[in-house]
Amino acid sequence: MGASQRGGAPGPAATRGPSGPGRAGGPGGSQAEAMDWERYRRICEDPRVVSRWLVERTAHLLGAPLAGTLRAVLAGAPLAKPAGHKGGAETDMFAARLPAGAAKATLAALRTHAGLPPGAAPTGPLRGIIIAWQELCAATGEAAGRPAGGAKAPTAEATPTPAAAASKPTP
Repeated sequence: MGASQRGGAPGPAATRGPSGPGRAGGPGGSQAEAMDWERYRRICEDPRVVSRWLVERTAHLLGAPLAGTLRAVLAGAPLAKPAGHKGGAETDMFAARLPAGAAKATLAALRTHAGLPPGAAPTGPLRGIIIAWQELCAATGEAAGRPAGGAKAPTAEATPTPAAAASKPTP
C-alpha cells in the first residue's frame, strides 16, 4: 500500500506503529525531533505506509470483519509531520501493521468488490485503492506465492517504489 490516492481521490499509504518512523524509540527518532520534508516524503512513499484515507475508505467498502482489522492500524501513532505541514488528521500516515494474511485478504476482497476476475488488471473507480493494496502485499511478502508477514516495518531509510512515488499526494 504505499500508493497514495490514484484517480483523483486522496491516496492510500501504509501504516506505522508506535516504534515506526517519527516516533520515540523508532528508527525515525522521537516526535520531539523535527521531521524534514525530504525524509517525510521518502517514508510516505513506502508501500508499507498508508494514509488514514486509504484505511478508512477500504474499511467502509469492505465492512466487517476486515473493517475492524484495518481500523486497528489507525490506533497507532501517525507519522510525525514536518514543520509547515498544512494537513490535519485527515492527512495522517501510518505504518501498515496488520496481522499475517490481512493485506492479502483485503486485496482479494477489494478485487471481488470491484468484480475483477483473477489476474485482471485493476480498472475503474477502485483502481488506485487496489493498486495500493497490491503494492503493500508485495512489500510485505503477501504477494502470491510468498509467505505472509515476511517483511519488516518501514524505516526512515526505506526506499519508495517508483509506482508508489508517482501516486502519492504532495502535502
